[in-house]
Amino acid sequence: MCKSLILALPITLSIALSGAAQAESPTDSTLVAAKEATDAGKLAQAIPLYEQAAAQGQASAESDLARIYLEGGDGVVANHDAAMH
Repeated sequence: MCKSLILALPITLSIALSGAAQAESPTDSTLVAAKEATDAGKLAQAIPLYEQAAAQGQASAESDLARIYLEGGDGVVANHDAAMH
């Protein structure tokens, strides 16, 4: 019994992980796109993506957006009022 459990565990984990990857919501993909734009230094392109993800409840999008407004850069002027909002 124990041997079959050990053999079945990797298969079960693989199935669970593939299901989690397929369950990615549009908000998750928007957040990923925003982070990619930020990493590429394209803050002006990242802002509307972060705003969209934040409007859909992604807390990390809200904090990333606040950081962009706090620091500014790439043509984005620091705006402390927007960062606080």
